[in-house]
Amino acid sequence: FPSHDSRGEVKEDKIIEDIVVGVYGEWGAYKFLTDNGVKVSKPDLNIYEVRRKNFNADLKSDDALYHVKSQTKESVKKYGHSWLLQRSDKVVKEPRDNEYFIFTCVDGVEVEIIAVIKCKDVIYGECKVPKYRYSKVAIYLDDLLTKLKGEDYEGKGL
Repeated sequence: FPSHDSRGEVKEDKIIEDIVVGVYGEWGAYKFLTDNGVKVSKPDLNIYEVRRKNFNADLKSDDALYHVKSQTKESVKKYGHSWLLQRSDKVVKEPRDNEYFIFTCVDGVEVEIIAVIKCKDVIYGECKVPKYRYSKVAIYLDDLLTKLKGEDYEGKGL
């Protein structure tokens, strides 16, 4: 799994878990969108080497791009609802108006959609796990709720 070495993870079992959780999250988001009448591309199940890795959206419709970020229930217990992104990801540096995050929580094969929010509206924080801080930023649900509290915000890109 060479692409994960440069992303801060070297434990093979953790890398496999991250890939599986990501796949479940993408299929859960796909089902959520299609159940709500949005025609989107199916998840790309390929695993790319570092030189072929891209930061394209996980799901695409005619007018929106969806970046699916998934977390396990066990991780929620440790860190709260939070999702990690590469600092170098284009959606972190230059989000477009038609880009959305779909945040999920995966518990076995069950996927809960936590939020759908415009990428431009997120707040990035430092990772709670020190070894990831050099390459990743974190999005914490509590920070998003604090920011959006009292605002008239429609986060759904449906």
